[in-house]
Amino acid sequence: MSTRQVKDNSPRWSAGELQQQLLQQLNKDHINMETIQRLVKAAGGKKSILPLLGSIASGTMPDETWYEQANAIYVLGMIKDPAAIPWLTGLLGDDDADLQVLAVRALGRIGGDQALEPVRQLYNAPHPAPKPAGLSLGASDGAAAGGGNGAADGATKSAPCLTPPALAQEMRQVLTEADHVAPRHARARATHD
Repeated sequence: MSTRQVKDNSPRWSAGELQQQLLQQLNKDHINMETIQRLVKAAGGKKSILPLLGSIASGTMPDETWYEQANAIYVLGMIKDPAAIPWLTGLLGDDDADLQVLAVRALGRIGGDQALEPVRQLYNAPHPAPKPAGLSLGASDGAAAGGGNGAADGATKSAPCLTPPALAQEMRQVLTEADHVAPRHARARATHD
């Protein structure tokens, strides 16, 4: 690998090397803040790494895995840069509830009205009530009473999956935490004025 050295003797990667290193790190089970800081520094700063992370998080990189996408969302939240908000809010409408929950968590970590307003809008939007899995509601839903056994309908899965109620719970938690933080900041400003 041909890396350039910057003033502080840390490696500086080319765009291709950065992408390779980033994908390698995103495939790991645990990404800590030290690793994130090292990648940001090697990229030349947040402005250089955010577009690459945003592309991976958005699912627009060719040949990326779901795991890389999920970890990119996590890293965007850990970096806490408001420039990541457009990529994360784009995921709030994703079909994958797991990615939606990760995006909500990342937006909660970034904080502020710009990050939390899309979460509030999604939380307050009307949603249809989900049908309980494996429960037959009678002839009106196209199944005979007692005809749905769950397993044959695909209601049971081999891997756990977050459901829309889990997404609602995550949004509630993020917004509640934001509401508890905001009044303290407002009081602090009021006492300093």
